[in-house]
Amino acid sequence: MSAYAGVIDLTGPAPAPVALLERLAEEVHSVCQQPIDVLQVAALLETAGITDHSAMMRYGHGSVFDLATSVMRCMAAPAAGRSAVLHLAPPESRRQAALDYLRGPLTLLPMVLLSVVIAVYQTVGHWTSAQVLAFSLSVVGSLLVTSGFVQAASRKGSSYLSQGYIVAARRIVAIIVAAGLVTVAVAAAALALAALHWLATPLDTVATMSISFLVLSCLWLAAGVLFLLGQVVWFGIGLAVGVALIVGALRALGLLIGQYPWIMLAATLLGFGGALSVMALATRRELARRSAASPVSGHRVVLPPTPHLLVDLAPYFVYGLLYVLLVLSGHIAGWLGAVPAGVDRMSAVTAVEVGLTIALGGVILAGGAAERTVARFWRLVKIFQLRTTPAQPAEFCRLMQAFYRREAVRYAGILALCSALMTGALLALLAWANRYGMAILPWSPETQMILALGVLGYGIMALGVFQCMFMITLSRPGMAGQAIVIGIAATLLVGIAAGRSMGYPYSALGIVFGALAFTLAARQNLHRIMRYTDYYYYASF
Repeated sequence: MSAYAGVIDLTGPAPAPVALLERLAEEVHSVCQQPIDVLQVAALLETAGITDHSAMMRYGHGSVFDLATSVMRCMAAPAAGRSAVLHLAPPESRRQAALDYLRGPLTLLPMVLLSVVIAVYQTVGHWTSAQVLAFSLSVVGSLLVTSGFVQAASRKGSSYLSQGYIVAARRIVAIIVAAGLVTVAVAAAALALAALHWLATPLDTVATMSISFLVLSCLWLAAGVLFLLGQVVWFGIGLAVGVALIVGALRALGLLIGQYPWIMLAATLLGFGGALSVMALATRRELARRSAASPVSGHRVVLPPTPHLLVDLAPYFVYGLLYVLLVLSGHIAGWLGAVPAGVDRMSAVTAVEVGLTIALGGVILAGGAAERTVARFWRLVKIFQLRTTPAQPAEFCRLMQAFYRREAVRYAGILALCSALMTGALLALLAWANRYGMAILPWSPETQMILALGVLGYGIMALGVFQCMFMITLSRPGMAGQAIVIGIAATLLVGIAAGRSMGYPYSALGIVFGALAFTLAARQNLHRIMRYTDYYYYASF
């Protein structure tokens, strides 16, 4: 309820009891045009500082709930006149819809572009399969390290942005992103030292893994900030600038200096450094625009103490971390699978990483549809409130349940289409490369089997994540995390058992069964929320 704090102003001399009650009803109406029930009004009054004692001494009511009942009656009288017109949702902006849907492709774009860059480097610099594997591991590792920080920054930053406190939003997001960058740097150093010391990994492979990890981690953090500010297009522009700088640097340095291995490294750092610079400038520009437009932007906002902030953001951080662990658990099962005679462990791990990394493509591509659902939720939820009368408080729950069913069907269709397109495009590309005698990926029948099971498993998992998205929106990250823990346990148990008994390609069965367990648990938790959506909605502020 913190978003309502300080909105209801009841200072000054007390008028006559009836007039005071009407004034109180008007203040509640200014915050919430149509409360769902007495509990919501009571919560608003308590947030404004009204206690049982003040309800009795100033308003002549025995408790806050008695006062809320009187306020509801007072609001219901003129409500009939106000609600004579049907509350219809305003037409959707096509531009905003396109920007929401773009989030999926633009999230996938960094991996595609970096994969193309690495494919070129593999041809020019004769990269080995170990370096391709290092890139796949860096993709998963960068998501693992940054996802919790992105979730925390989005949750806390959006809270301040929605109230117009731009300076406070900038400060809190900067603190969280800075903590993420420090964590990324420490993780990259630890990863490189471990690979060199314990695995005796060649230096060029360690460089590939470390640079990919750092670049992707910074891109995920930058994407989280830009998506929070609604600047999706600038993320794509930044990536385009980065690729242009890489191509230009390769041509210029190659002509001036000649072909040396370090030229590729310098070009990569220059290109993605330029991309991050563009994104940083876009972020600064948007924050300045919002700050100028908000009348309360410069108001002094005291940020919560560090212990309180940690307690507040920890559930969202844990959810982001658990989500990536759910994805990573399928990879771990594959790494531990039995390898047949004549096949070395590195080839098996490469097959697992290539198959499962590509299998995530369709899920990431469909992510824009899920983001669109969140945008539609916040646009329509107030309309649903206005359509709910005190005489029919269950109407809000019915409207929300119908909204969820429509959105879930739409998302499932888009997810199936994106997964089919990604898989079909990959197989067509492999067939074309094979026709001309080119090897663009380490590919085998085992890789193809892992890809098929991965597409199925990650598709089911995405439906569970879609359900968790509603729990997160309604500030219930603990219920979402509980479902993910069940999915991780099932994935590891089934995947390791199948991989050890039937061979490493069958470890991907764990992803399918783990995704089923996760999605069923998420559905059960979401069903509990949907039964009392009105309560969970107004308790989420």
